[in-house]
Amino acid sequence: MKELSQKEKNNLFIYVMLFFTLAFIGWCFEVLNEIRKGHGFINRGVLHGPWLPIYGFGGLIIYILLKKYQLYKNHIIIIFDLMNQAIPINLI
Repeated sequence: MKELSQKEKNNLFIYVMLFFTLAFIGWCFEVLNEIRKGHGFINRGVLHGPWLPIYGFGGLIIYILLKKYQLYKNHIIIIFDLMNQAIPINLI
């Protein structure tokens, strides 16, 4: 079995952390959206824990696709740009 280089290990770590971070942010957004609607706290998670994998996978796929264009030096800006664009659409 091939040994992973340090760069590959770092990329894998970043992808895993990015997945869980975006899944948690998505869960927070869903819960706050239900509270805003007046339904109170409703755990919108589908797994054990506060995360929604659809937000993690979606954000990760978009991050990987946009990463090759290197529009920003700091990749975290991409994530906040995507969140700012997605939130108003989701509130409609």
